[in-house]
Amino acid sequence: MKRTYYCGNLRRQQIGEEVTLVGWVSRRRDHGGVIFVDLRDRTGIVQVVFDPVIDVAAHQSADRLRNEFVIGVKGRVRARGEGAENPNLATGEIEIATDYLEILNVAETPAFPIEDEVDVAEEVRLKYRYLDLRRPKMQKTLKMRHKAMLACRNYMDEQGFLEIETPILMNSTPEGARDVLVPSRLNPGDFYALPQSPQQFKQILMMSGVDRYFQIPKCFRDEDTRADRQLEFTQIDLEMSFATEDDVLEVTEGLIKRIFEEAGGIPVETPFKRMPYAEAMDRFGSDKPDTRFEMELADVSDLVADSDFKVFTSVLENGGQIKGLAAPGGADFPRREIDALTDFVATYKAKGLAWIKVTTDGFDSSIVKFFSSGQLQAVAERMGAKAGDLMLFVADQPKIVADALSNLRLHLGRRLELIDKDRFDMLWVVDFPLFEWDSEENRYQPAHHLFTSPSSETAGLIETDPRKVRAQHYDLVINGNEVASGSVRIHQWAIQQKVLEVLKLSPEDIKTRFGYFIEALQYGTPPHAGIAPGLDRLIMLMLGEDNIREVIAFPKTQRGACLMTGAPSVVSGAQLEELSIRVDEI
Repeated sequence: MKRTYYCGNLRRQQIGEEVTLVGWVSRRRDHGGVIFVDLRDRTGIVQVVFDPVIDVAAHQSADRLRNEFVIGVKGRVRARGEGAENPNLATGEIEIATDYLEILNVAETPAFPIEDEVDVAEEVRLKYRYLDLRRPKMQKTLKMRHKAMLACRNYMDEQGFLEIETPILMNSTPEGARDVLVPSRLNPGDFYALPQSPQQFKQILMMSGVDRYFQIPKCFRDEDTRADRQLEFTQIDLEMSFATEDDVLEVTEGLIKRIFEEAGGIPVETPFKRMPYAEAMDRFGSDKPDTRFEMELADVSDLVADSDFKVFTSVLENGGQIKGLAAPGGADFPRREIDALTDFVATYKAKGLAWIKVTTDGFDSSIVKFFSSGQLQAVAERMGAKAGDLMLFVADQPKIVADALSNLRLHLGRRLELIDKDRFDMLWVVDFPLFEWDSEENRYQPAHHLFTSPSSETAGLIETDPRKVRAQHYDLVINGNEVASGSVRIHQWAIQQKVLEVLKLSPEDIKTRFGYFIEALQYGTPPHAGIAPGLDRLIMLMLGEDNIREVIAFPKTQRGACLMTGAPSVVSGAQLEELSIRVDEI
């Protein structure tokens, strides 16, 4: 049957019109000989009435209907009777008086009700994903995702970008995560890799004279999945020639504004705030701080250095630091909850959690005797603690302190309901380090990727003091989530060569992994820069979801499995032999 309207789009204006609708039976009710059916399609629900007074045959057929039967109906739109309106339904003022019914298909009883507030295990939802996706909430998600991609393409076209596809089968160039490998039948023993990102190809497009490129590609990383990460994911990839960091940030801000406003109906103000990496780490202990609430970290190392508390002083003597935060109203926490917080920071390798309650009478803790009243007052003042608050401290090496306290801050922010969930804070974190020290391999690693350009102010330190070299790298953080990462790229071979020397990559390794790229770099590469917002994370944030699987049509589980299709699966011995692969028995 050919429909004339979508169910959820009908309104009072259509009263009197004859319509044809198709969809699924969401609910069937028999009221004294008159049968009412809630008919559902991707736009919503409308009530359909089967009355023997109107059409006997349609009414008799309607008696067979059950949930999830696929049907087509014809009838006339009419107003519902007085008092029968449903204010919770967009079509709640009207109904369809049906004079024709065609049952297009029958259905087994579904594994769970096709409705939003359904209490069912995620594993069941993923196994029957084709049922789960019928739920109104999931239909809304798919529509928002479509609108976000449409807004992206329209905006990028307006800005002069060309959408260009890059290869899915490429060479393996590990970029921090493991590659997803694909065996080559025509080249036994050799493998393709699925792209972790189109990084090299988009830079080669800049070398090829394409000054503004974008695409919405699938990317792959063989890493453990979690709430905001999947084995395969989608990003919005863009690159610009003859562009500065400010140029990229300006274009990206316009893109995010367009997506949020057109796809999510969420107003966005530009320009976004900017914060140096060092400041983010100092104030929040994280390079992706959630700035929707305060409770910032405070370094009190200098204030307690000459105290009698050996736990603190011994850490300082070994090059560590003491930082803390003040939990508002936390002085009322019972001891068992404080002990639970101690266990919480232990998961981030913190050896303990010191605490002091601030009361109207002063300070209360078993450790206050180790500090002078002046020290306690100074610590409270620096931490912004007032009566009724709980001061919490971690003493350790800077990385452990940052990890423990940044996660404790988020935990307490949720526990104390300090976070405005309707607020969207957009923040650029800039001035990252170019290198980070790998103590296990005893050498520097790129903090981001090999092709990130050093800042002009610190480029001269590459050979003499790599730790102090800052990168022209920038991350977009929204509500404590990194949603985009990008950089100005190295476009001069002399600088790229110095970076590779610091990383101690052998000439053979460089040639094998990046030979074609290094060669291309020497043929007149223009200055260029880019960024890659994560589409899945943007949709997740706009919808207020906590799990990225809720915004992907067919996601994988934490073990990288598709419960609906059974992937990954065992393949035949003949297939393996054809690919020159042997699988050891487990």
